[in-house]
Amino acid sequence: TVCPHTNTRWQDNRTPYEQKCRTTMAALRRCDAVFWLPDWRESKGARAEHEDALRCRKVMLYSMAEARGYITFCLGSTR
Repeated sequence: TVCPHTNTRWQDNRTPYEQKCRTTMAALRRCDAVFWLPDWRESKGARAEHEDALRCRKVMLYSMAEARGYITFCLGSTR
């Protein structure tokens, strides 16, 4: 599980925004799926992450029901 805000929390205000974005994008590229909060479109960074996730063909989850289904599917495929 990766949360972009906690992923960059060690970076202080002197760290350029672009560097924080690169750090977050690198972490998201290692994920199999991405869960989007309802208001993700209101964030410039989240919109960029969304575009990158689409380009990388990540599984996109937009609701808890989708997330539960995906997790259930993944757990079922390992048993």
